Order: sequence, then structure tokens, then C-alpha cells
Amino acid sequence: MIERLQTWGTVTVYEPTYCEAFFLVARGASDTLNQSDTMDMFGTSITLTGTYIAPNSEESIAFTLETQHANGTLQPFTANDETVHIALSNDPMAISIVRSLESIFDEIDFINDAAEDAAFQVLRNILNNTTFEVTAGTTHKE
Repeated sequence: MIERLQTWGTVTVYEPTYCEAFFLVARGASDTLNQSDTMDMFGTSITLTGTYIAPNSEESIAFTLETQHANGTLQPFTANDETVHIALSNDPMAISIVRSLESIFDEIDFINDAAEDAAFQVLRNILNNTTFEVTAGTTHKE
């Protein structure tokens, strides 16, 4: 999973209000937008490399987690930590996709889990901690 801080694009919507957004992480394809110049992600949804230190050890152990699985999440829009609906108006709407990475390795046992299982759990953890923060535009509470 390679991300750059960027504006992903503009979407025109037609319904009067929206209360949720769906976020999908899926395998890279030949026509995937914003492909990495440094890593081939064709057929891969997430790649994570690093090191960890096992309990009661001081030795760093290298790991690579990679999966081809896709996963998505449906989450409410929020503003100032409250659930909101976004409403169509003449005002531009800005929504930030925010992820908390502090729980990225929750429920992963690097020693005993298969790498594919651990990679899919990382994907679940990222998606479960993704929020859609409305930073500009017209909103109203539920």
C-alpha cells in the first residue's frame, strides 16, 4: 500500500445528502491511478516491511507482509468528532481520509501467524481505524 499526501480528485454527486463513505483497498492493476515509481504493486493490495523485537529478546527480526486480498469499510462522515450528514450546496465540500496507525499491529503474532494472515489483519486494522472527516462544506447532524 503506497500512499502520497494528495488530492485524489473531484466527484460530482447528485443526491441531496450523504451520511457514509465506502473506502476500498484492492489489488493494483495496470490502469491503477497514481502508481508508485519505486515499488511494483501490480496484483498486490498491501505490502509492509520492517523489523520487530520479540518478547524477551533484543534482536531485531525483519518481516515482510503482503496480501492480494481486498477489503473495504463503510464509515460515517464526522466533523469535530460528531457524526454528520453532508448536504449538497453551492459550497465546495472537503473530506479528509484519516487513519490512526497506532493499532496497525493489533491482534498480530509475528512469531506464530502466517505472513498472509498477518497481512490481512493489518489491512483490517487500517480499515477499521479509517474515518472520513468533513473539513469544509455544508453539514447537518443526524
